[in-house]
Amino acid sequence: FYLTAGFQADEFFFLNTLREDPAPFSRWLGLWAFEDMPDLSRIWWFEGDYDMGGFWRPLPSLLFEGSIGLFGESALPLHLLSVAAHGLVAVMLFLLVRGLTGRAGIGLLAGIVFLACEDHSMVVGWIATMTDVICNVFAALALATHAAWLRTRRSGMLVITLVSTVAALLSKESAVVIPLAIILMTLLMPEGRDRTVARLTVPRLRSSLARFLRDWPSWAPALLVIVAYLGAYRSLGFGTISSAMYVDPFAEPVRFLFHLVMHLPVTWMATLTPVPPSLALFMPDTIPLLAAAGAILFALWLVALWTLRKHTLVVWSLLVYLGTLLPQ
Repeated sequence: FYLTAGFQADEFFFLNTLREDPAPFSRWLGLWAFEDMPDLSRIWWFEGDYDMGGFWRPLPSLLFEGSIGLFGESALPLHLLSVAAHGLVAVMLFLLVRGLTGRAGIGLLAGIVFLACEDHSMVVGWIATMTDVICNVFAALALATHAAWLRTRRSGMLVITLVSTVAALLSKESAVVIPLAIILMTLLMPEGRDRTVARLTVPRLRSSLARFLRDWPSWAPALLVIVAYLGAYRSLGFGTISSAMYVDPFAEPVRFLFHLVMHLPVTWMATLTPVPPSLALFMPDTIPLLAAAGAILFALWLVALWTLRKHTLVVWSLLVYLGTLLPQ
């Protein structure tokens, strides 16, 4: 099905835009910037009036346009790209987990679980969401090479980490969590390996923090990248589009906090059960029930993880997971 699905929904807007000569959009900003595409205000996820802003995703835009330029208006090459990229993420995840644990079996299991997870079917099968797949390729590569940098201190690994982080950010905004993951990995696993912390004491915490601060080359560049990216993102006018799926925390802080409190447990529910998170969007009346169930399941999950709390990889994974859910 993934290879024969053809074009769908948003992709026809992109195709119509690419048929115009000259192209009515900036390749520096990309198709997802929604310049001169007011018809997008008629699709299901829009709310309110049309407002220029959109999303800064030039890398997937170039891939989409390049495929059309090379192969014509055929969806097959783009579907092949999404499937291949999904497989590549699984490979990167295998390398990351194997490197952090030193156990190939666990890494292989992580890659297989990711590859076979049904929840990824939409982003693999729907070309307009290839932004997620491309972003994940570079995100996984950045984390795998950062772990390798911590183990080997080879400068090439650090360069790949930073370049991959930038590429992921130019693919989808979700990549803002990568610098957080890099910083936490440097703090919790300074040698690029999972370790067991028998007991947290004040002297041990001070020692870990001092070591972290001394190792600023491992995390400061990633911090600078995200600061520069967010500054450029806002200065270019992004982050203001009227969408039912995104709330601007700066423009509407109260609404953002309410959205976060109610929808964060819904995403926990979606993580731990087959219930899709989009159910809350299409059926708002279910939000209180889903949120309550998600909070209970998350609490039970924490109880189940309690025996593994001494493993820094478990703590790091949980914190990164929660960080990925914060942009609500």
